[in-house]
Amino acid sequence: MRDLVRESGFSRATIHFYQQQGLLPEAIEKVRNSAIYGPQHLERLNRIRQLREQQFLPLRAIRAVFQGIPKRGFTPEQENLLRSMRSAHTATPELESGGERALADLGIELPHEELEALCASGLIDFDAETGKLSSEDAELLLAWSALKSIGIGPERGFSATEVGMFDRAAEGLVEEEFALFIPRFADISGSEALALVERAEPILERLLAASHRKKIRQFIDRER
Repeated sequence: MRDLVRESGFSRATIHFYQQQGLLPEAIEKVRNSAIYGPQHLERLNRIRQLREQQFLPLRAIRAVFQGIPKRGFTPEQENLLRSMRSAHTATPELESGGERALADLGIELPHEELEALCASGLIDFDAETGKLSSEDAELLLAWSALKSIGIGPERGFSATEVGMFDRAAEGLVEEEFALFIPRFADISGSEALALVERAEPILERLLAASHRKKIRQFIDRER
């Protein structure tokens, strides 16, 4: 493990997490407190890094790649719309993310192991060299800190890794949204489609928040 950490650049905790998630094979052999890994483990970790950093794939999509699960099918016209939306997103600063924030400016105390677990789970991406992260990732960290402040944290057995559940749920929802959206708007330009997504986003967030509150109430009522 020590050699794998050094050669791959991933931490021990991240490697163990990838094993738990089925992204990385178990050790070839385990002897007492040590484990033997082979070149295939390093190759897989390098591949994970490439898929995450160069193709921006979430962990679930990376798992699908390794398991040979086919991508959701879009027609050539729909694929063209997606490519056009990506180009429009890159070329239109006002439609991009809300910028970057420095971790040090968030005003929260976050143990290194928690930050590492949040990164390993795919919930956030953090550039340790610059100390910066996206505005969305900053909000996610602030939300995790707020949960801990009301008693939903490690002292109750809740781990930073488990918060990845919300990321996986959101990822699945977004995939379903685009599967619904793309076929119906393949006749408009990428910039038009992207502008429509931006306008719909706060409305969909409102819908989701209301639905979440409703489902919580229904679950509690059902369990009486």
